[in-house]
Amino acid sequence: MRYKMKKNVMLTLFLAALLTGCGEYSAVQKSADYDYRYEVAKANYAEGKYSKASQLLGDLLAPLKGTQNGEESLYMIAQCCFKSKDYETASTFYRKYYQSYPKGEFVEQARYGCGYSLYKMTPDPRLDQSSTMESITEFQNFLDLYPHTSLREQTTQMIYALQDKLVEKESRDKKRQMLGDAMSRVQNELNDLEFKSMMTKDNERLIREHEIEAINKFTLALQCLLFFFIGAPLGAIIRKGGLGVPVIVSVFVFIVYYILDNVGYRMARQGTWDVWFGKTLALGVLLPATVFITYKACKDSMVFNADLWRSVFMRALGLREKRHIAGKEIVIQEPDYQADAAQLRRISAAVADYARKHNLKSPPNVVKVFFKYEPDHEIERISEQLESVIEDLGNTRDRQVMHEINHYPVLAVKAHTRPFEKPWLNVASAICLPLGAFFYCRMWRFRLRLYRDLQVVRNTNSSIANYVEKHLVGGERETQ
Repeated sequence: MRYKMKKNVMLTLFLAALLTGCGEYSAVQKSADYDYRYEVAKANYAEGKYSKASQLLGDLLAPLKGTQNGEESLYMIAQCCFKSKDYETASTFYRKYYQSYPKGEFVEQARYGCGYSLYKMTPDPRLDQSSTMESITEFQNFLDLYPHTSLREQTTQMIYALQDKLVEKESRDKKRQMLGDAMSRVQNELNDLEFKSMMTKDNERLIREHEIEAINKFTLALQCLLFFFIGAPLGAIIRKGGLGVPVIVSVFVFIVYYILDNVGYRMARQGTWDVWFGKTLALGVLLPATVFITYKACKDSMVFNADLWRSVFMRALGLREKRHIAGKEIVIQEPDYQADAAQLRRISAAVADYARKHNLKSPPNVVKVFFKYEPDHEIERISEQLESVIEDLGNTRDRQVMHEINHYPVLAVKAHTRPFEKPWLNVASAICLPLGAFFYCRMWRFRLRLYRDLQVVRNTNSSIANYVEKHLVGGERETQ
């Protein structure tokens, strides 16, 4: 009994709520305030009550026609039908929207929605495919009007799927005929494209050749100036008589220019390079050389001095010449053997102390090398003292002493401290990491070489000092 009463109460409350809701909905429909009815319809649409929203919006189409709210109402009706899976009605309203408002805010979405609604309606391939054809037409019009849309990929895929449905409906012979027609059409298009491409290439080549000839009017004059400012300074710099060296240099310059100009012309004519780049390549490459040679000629510099360039390359690569001191036929003043031996002993002690303090086997400090340079005056002093002793012993008549002093290496007193004389060059090389790494390894190599040179200096000092003290000091010189 109690359960039956409870059920009756729940039924009564439900009917009351339903009547109340119906009463409110009827009140909204009968309201003369179109804006209020529009807002209620939008609220129902947002809450997913598409049936009520479409009914309210349908009543507002005529009163709001031509207004912003009327445009949005028509689009929302189409959306309500689509989300209610009434695709036929949705496609009708979508089409009505973009026909009524061709420049409306939602025209792109409406055109896509119309085609998509028809796509959803497409039947089995064995049935009538009218909606399939309509969907393809709508999708194709959509892509023609909006070629850069974000929906292009998925629209294209749906068109392919619809076309497959149309093909599946046909018989096997019809499919074979359609495939043959498609291949024939593609082949005709390819032949047409090849012909047009050939014509286009010929026309473009003619245009490039005309551009090349137009640029030649200017490059020919620049060639004369270029060779003048190369030939005249070379004649002033190369001081040797005859035609040998000037002819060799002139021919070399002309060959370089000819190769660059010919390569640039061919690449420009083929269209691989721009015409201006191909025709000015040779001028651009030789122009810095022209400026350099003219500047050196004005400064009366020895550009083609073989000994100068040999010295530069040897210094850059860390190479050096061996010491070669020949005996003198006439000796004016004999060496002071006793003082030289004592000086060599002091130099050996200074070398040992220097090697212990600087630890030349260890890698150099990066900060001190590139950013905080400190000159090494100690090794400079040792080198000066050693060269003074070698110069004095160079007056000896003793073959053994002469042989020993030629064992002394030529000490590099600055290369192990920093790459360049100017501080800003050191900083720049450190910033350019590959270049900085090269100079750092080069300096480490110079430190190791200095360590080995100092070992040779100590051994040679000891050998000469012992020999001098034993055989030459006190007038006891042996006859060689």
